[in-house]
Amino acid sequence: MKTEDYRLVTRDQLADMLGVSPRHVVRKASSGAWPSLKVANTYKFTREHVKAIFALLETKPEAASKPEPRKAPLAVPKPRRRAADRVAAAAAAHPAARPALVAKPVRRQG
Repeated sequence: MKTEDYRLVTRDQLADMLGVSPRHVVRKASSGAWPSLKVANTYKFTREHVKAIFALLETKPEAASKPEPRKAPLAVPKPRRRAADRVAAAAAAHPAARPALVAKPVRRQG
């Protein structure tokens, strides 16, 4: 193998290539989403790793040309009614069911 095959790309170099932050590169490498080597507590990338990362990020033309399917609108739930509201609504619907008004007795102070 040639010495060019062993050249490693640092996280900063890869971030510049991709146009992302170095922190994003480290997050993807540490989660295992992107192939990498961990050397002396830093992430390094070979040529093959960089090619694989570009392949992962590549968008396919056929997928980009298809419009997303429309989702059915979400059903809006009816507002919940309290028991007191239901009683008041029932009383308003049936005037005969209303309780008779009774006057309070007068309190005498002695």
